[in-house]
Amino acid sequence: MTPREALRNAVTGAIERGEGEAIEHCGLVISICPNEPRATVEVATPAAMLDLANCIVPGDAGPALRHVLAEHNPRFTITARRDAGSANPGYETRTATPAEMQAACEAIYFESESDFTDSETAALHLLWQAADTEESM
Repeated sequence: MTPREALRNAVTGAIERGEGEAIEHCGLVISICPNEPRATVEVATPAAMLDLANCIVPGDAGPALRHVLAEHNPRFTITARRDAGSANPGYETRTATPAEMQAACEAIYFESESDFTDSETAALHLLWQAADTEESM
């Protein structure tokens, strides 16, 4: 099972069991990785996928991206190494910090002059990248 499939199964299971309030109210989970660099859709409701498709049509994507941000409350996740002193060594998938979102944007859009320290700007760029990646799959 790939990490993507494992995350999708974990989130789906949590929703079915009524667990994970943050995930339950989030119709869209975007996985980011500043090292690869990438942003991909991990879990999405059908409505979120339709709205994401509107983000990659020709023209100004800003309104469609803002709609996805407002309506679907995307959760940005990252798989990172746990602290060395952790009881459970290895990796964990968790909500990405603003600094990790900034690093992912800077890695993906390395020639951009956008201010990725602004969390909304970073989120919009990561949504666009995820939508574009999803379309190319």
